[in-house]
Amino acid sequence: METIRDENKLICEARSGDASSLNLLIEQVCPRLRQCVHRMTLNHHETDDIVQESLIDMAKCLGKLEDSDKFWPWLRRIAFNKLKDSRRKEVRQKDLSQKLYAGTQTEKAKGLSNLISEELSEAVLKSMYELKPSHRRVLVLRCYEDMAYSEISEIMDRSEFGSRMLFRRAKSALQKRLARNGLSKGALLSALIVFGKLTSDAQAATGAVTVTAQSLKVGTVAATLAGIISLKGITTMTLVGIAAISPAFIPHRAGKEPAQSTMKVATKPVATVNYMPDPQKITEYWYSFPDGPQGAFLTRFTARDIRTDRTVGQWLQNETGNYYYDRKGNTVYKLNQRFINSDLSTMRLPTDSRQLTDNLDRTEGINPFSGGFVKLDGRGLLFVKQLNHAGKCCTQSGRHLNMVKEECFNAPWPQDVREVDLRDDPHKQGWTYFTINGRVNGKEITGRGRIPFVMAAYEEHSPWIYLNIAGKEYYTEKENYPKGFARPWEGLHTIDTVRRDAGKVNLRYATQRRNNDVEVTTATERRKLLYSINIQRDVIEKIVYVGNNGETEGEIVFDYDRSLNATGGNHQPRQRGGERRIDWMLIGR
Repeated sequence: METIRDENKLICEARSGDASSLNLLIEQVCPRLRQCVHRMTLNHHETDDIVQESLIDMAKCLGKLEDSDKFWPWLRRIAFNKLKDSRRKEVRQKDLSQKLYAGTQTEKAKGLSNLISEELSEAVLKSMYELKPSHRRVLVLRCYEDMAYSEISEIMDRSEFGSRMLFRRAKSALQKRLARNGLSKGALLSALIVFGKLTSDAQAATGAVTVTAQSLKVGTVAATLAGIISLKGITTMTLVGIAAISPAFIPHRAGKEPAQSTMKVATKPVATVNYMPDPQKITEYWYSFPDGPQGAFLTRFTARDIRTDRTVGQWLQNETGNYYYDRKGNTVYKLNQRFINSDLSTMRLPTDSRQLTDNLDRTEGINPFSGGFVKLDGRGLLFVKQLNHAGKCCTQSGRHLNMVKEECFNAPWPQDVREVDLRDDPHKQGWTYFTINGRVNGKEITGRGRIPFVMAAYEEHSPWIYLNIAGKEYYTEKENYPKGFARPWEGLHTIDTVRRDAGKVNLRYATQRRNNDVEVTTATERRKLLYSINIQRDVIEKIVYVGNNGETEGEIVFDYDRSLNATGGNHQPRQRGGERRIDWMLIGR
């Protein structure tokens, strides 16, 4: 921690024109920068040139760096641009591979030879050298520089989705190269650990080798290390030798534990963070459908300043909660509610059918982000839409079965962010019970139910509703949970769930804001249902029934338990005669 503070102090003093601080800063960052560049070039002479040129540019332009916390991404980008310039001018030498191996023998002689066999070292180096430069670079940035995909995208001039896909292709390409050079398919993690150690600088900052099984998604460390034994000709590396290597080669991956930030509860609710700006102001949309396009989904939306291309705000809905990241205030707000459009237009999805899109468009008018983009089906569907500087829309879709656990849906903001928790107790818990009471057309209605607010609570605290309508019992749960009712675990705010359910069966609907609440009216030829929806809590509080003559037929009131670990007799009732589906339109008929 002391080193980090000293470096930040040097950066600030050097930016102000202190020559001695600048010299000390250059001395301090040079080893770490050289290690990063060398892993990309695998050539010592080229590395020296790029590092020298990068440090010269750093000294010239340091005063223009606005945020000292962004020093390393800024310096890496300078070096990366130097590397690209070098590649454009480079004429491949036939003896480059010989230089590569000659250059690495000196490093291996420093003590690695007693741990790693010569055959293994050469196989790993040869495999890395045979990779495309772009594949080697993304592996270096992700595995050894511990950079997030969002940071890699800025350095490599790619979209975040493109950086992620490039990393996957790089891992696959390296696995193939390793297999061709005699290593087993399970040796990917081991090979990257060995390469990191072979190319590390003894004087570089600690924690330079940060390859982990979690970051690569390739299995356990023990399994991949054991896979290295299949290399033909290796007789000196025994299981004892591997056990001796693994603790030193797999240090703690810094920064991957939950940030120790101070939780602060706002004294006043932040009324604007749950509203999405107009669709035209969002530059990046991410949608993940783990169980397919008809199931629950995750979303992440990013707004950028088109003048600076810097993130202004970010909305995230994953399996555990709802978040808004305010970059200017470096603050993340934890929210009860899913997000809604600021103009109260219905949220559209890229997987929407043409029929649903047409029905919504007829009611509200054409939406600039109507659905119908994705034609794929099945599990693990991922869809990304991005707007470039010219406003041109680019879309990509594919499959990714582990997207729920991936970085892009797991707090993609700085670790030093301030957190403000605006959730009530039931939303912190992730689920709650509720009671139902009312009377429609003279029939008394009572009931109870349970509702999960997030996807992660769905299995253990699954949704169910029990109703007693004038002595007749109804019970439904999970997949048969009634349409036209709140289903926040699926990914939409209740306002959008109700309206989209109406649109799917071609019902007319209208939306009206009433202070901090919204009233959604759905209508058939025979009656209307007026839903009173609490925006902040994302729940239905009341349904009023109105006949076609304009007279009120009755109402149903929903009361949600606001205490944690609620029981209060709200146990799940025993089914009687199987499930009977609930249709809110038909209640009280």
